[in-house]
Amino acid sequence: MRNISEYLFQIGDEKLRATAGDTVFAPRQVPHAFAQVSAEGKMFFLFQPAGSMEDFFRQSGDIKGVPTPAPAEALFASHQLKIVGPPLTF
Repeated sequence: MRNISEYLFQIGDEKLRATAGDTVFAPRQVPHAFAQVSAEGKMFFLFQPAGSMEDFFRQSGDIKGVPTPAPAEALFASHQLKIVGPPLTF
């Protein structure tokens, strides 16, 4: 049996689940977050313009384990991003 990637997204006040083949749009300046629900998953990101997002994801991929709040906030701030709420729950 094949694992299906499943994610929970919150965009503004709306929460939705996405699986393989779904497309989710998060407009600029609208707070958004996602959480992987399935045990394994793959996701394709597209940013236009990419700006510093590519570097943000490269650096976040270097983090080993679950980051503590202070380093996570510093990483976000160094890329002009802001953590605006608690972790997304499902």
